[in-house]
Amino acid sequence: MVWLTMLALYQRESNAASDVAELLTDVLNLGEFDDKMVASQVSSILSPLSSECLRGGFNECCAGLFRSSRQQLTRDQFMSSTRRLFWFLAGLAILMPSIALTQASDQPVRKIYCAGPLFNQMERAEMAQIAAVLEKSGFKVFLPQRDGLEMIKLIPAFAAAGVPEAKAKDIINKAIFSLDVFQVLDSDGLVLNMNGRVPDDGALVETGIAWQAGKAIVIYKNDARTLIDGNDNPLISGLSDFHKVDEIEAIAAEFHRQFQAGMPVSPALSARASEVVARGKQIQELLLAKASVDVTVRTLIRLLDD
Repeated sequence: MVWLTMLALYQRESNAASDVAELLTDVLNLGEFDDKMVASQVSSILSPLSSECLRGGFNECCAGLFRSSRQQLTRDQFMSSTRRLFWFLAGLAILMPSIALTQASDQPVRKIYCAGPLFNQMERAEMAQIAAVLEKSGFKVFLPQRDGLEMIKLIPAFAAAGVPEAKAKDIINKAIFSLDVFQVLDSDGLVLNMNGRVPDDGALVETGIAWQAGKAIVIYKNDARTLIDGNDNPLISGLSDFHKVDEIEAIAAEFHRQFQAGMPVSPALSARASEVVARGKQIQELLLAKASVDVTVRTLIRLLDD
C-alpha cells in the first residue's frame, strides 16, 4: 500500500512506526474509508504545508494515537485518532513529489564550471552534453562556448571603434582570461573533460586554478589515449585525487558525493588574482545585462586597454 510505503520512509520520525502500521492495517480491514474522498480532503488541507510541517504533523498524529491507546478511550474516540493519522498519511502519499521539491529548494544550488575542448563540432557537442546532464541534475552551469565571450562577434565592433586589430585581440584575450578566472572561482566545482589526443591546455589551467581554490573537481575521460603506458599525467590526475569517471551520466553523482563529504575552505586570493576576478565580474555583469556589442566593446576598452 502507498501509505505504508510513506510510513516506512518516515520511520526515523517515530520509534513506534511499526505499531502504527499494524493499527492502520486493522483500520483498513474495516472497509469504512472512501480513498478518493480522503485523498481529496487531505490534499487540500496539507498542500500549503512545508516538509518540516509534515514531519511535525506526523509526529503529532503518532503521539495522539498512542495517548489514545494508553488511556483506554472508547472505540469511537480511538477510531477517530486512527482515522486522522490515516488521512494524514494518504495526503502525504499524494504530496511526496511536491515535498521533495520543497526539500530540494532548501539546498543551495551548486555551480559547476565546464572545462574542456571546444574547437570543433564534436568537442562542442560533448561539452554541451556534459552541461545538459549537470543542469538536469539541478546544478547551475557555466559553459564557456555558450555563456562566455565570442571573439568573432567583437572584432568588427572594435574595428568600427577605431581600435587596431592587434590591440583588439589583446583586449579580448584579457577579457576572456578575466571572465573565465572569475567564473572558475565563482563556481563550487569544475568538471574537466580530458578526452582528446592531449587534454585541452586552457582547461588544464582552469582546473589548476579550481584545485588551488579548493573547488570540487571531477575528471571525465572515456578516451583510451594516455600519456604513457596506460597512465595519464599524474599532475593532472592528482587534481581529482586520481579518480576519474568514464561516463557522462556519472559526473553529477560524483559531484553530489564530494559536496556531501564537505569541501575545504577556499584560501584568500592574492592582490593580482583579486584584480582579475573584479574585472571578470564586471564582464559577467555585462553578459547578464545582455549589453549591446557596442556597449560591451566600450566597456572592455575602459577595463583592459592598458
